[in-house]
Order: sequence, then structure tokens, then C-alpha cells
Amino acid sequence: MGACRRRPDDSKGQGLVEFALVLPIIVLSIFAILDMGRAVYAFSTISNSARAGARVAIVDQTIATIQQSAVSQSVALGASAADVVVCFKSGTSTQQTCSQPATDPCPNPYLIGCLAIVTMNHQFTPVTPIISSIVPSIAMSSTTRMSIERVNP
Repeated sequence: MGACRRRPDDSKGQGLVEFALVLPIIVLSIFAILDMGRAVYAFSTISNSARAGARVAIVDQTIATIQQSAVSQSVALGASAADVVVCFKSGTSTQQTCSQPATDPCPNPYLIGCLAIVTMNHQFTPVTPIISSIVPSIAMSSTTRMSIERVNP
């Protein structure tokens, strides 16, 4: 009658062993999600910084002022003026970035209708040890192009 019945202490510790096997995977997943959130935040911040720099560039073409404006929008990332690339192209330019500064430049003094191109660069580094050993860093970049509306004398 009692042949199919198990004694209650036969499976003692089974739950503890299963938990010990699953815990590292759960912790790694949580940290990976946190790192992904940090990466999304970093990209959103550099996009906002490039946009803020371009908004200044359309009314004030001083490179230092543009860089300062972009850097001030990305304080949490520890950005510097070296992370901000600024160039001015002619209004008919098809250039999307400042990678070829000599190609299709806007005449200096700048003219209304020229394009102000501001690029913000950032190196994102994950904090999770396992993830950072797989992907040590990710180069992020965001570029904003806007037309000059007012020329600063």
C-alpha cells in the first residue's frame, strides 16, 4: 500500500542545488539588462548632445562655443571637447559627416544656408565583467546636420 510513497527527506537539498545552478545565470542576465540600459542611455545622451551643439551652431559658428554646448549636455558621460567634431558644408552638400573636411566646405565667413554638422563620439564600456571581456568597448557616434540661420559676426 505504501510502495509508491516517498519519504519527505529524500529530496532534501535538491532545491538548493537547483538554485545554486540557476543563480549565476539570473545574476548575469540582470547585469546584462542593466548594461544594455546604460548603452541606450549613453546613445540617447550623445544624440541629444549633438543636437544641442547643432542648435548652437546654426546661430553661433564659434567652434569652442559649439563644443562647450555639446559637452554640457553630456556631463554624465564625462565627455570632453575632443569628443565633438564640428564642420560647415555648403548648402547643397551631400556630405553626412565631417570625415572629409576639405570636400564641399562652406566659405568662411559662413553664409546663411550652409550646413552645420556636429558629431558627438563616445566609447561605451560595459561594467559587467563577463560582458566586458566579450565586448570591451563600443564606439558610439551621433551626427546632426542643420542649416545656418544667422551668421555670428
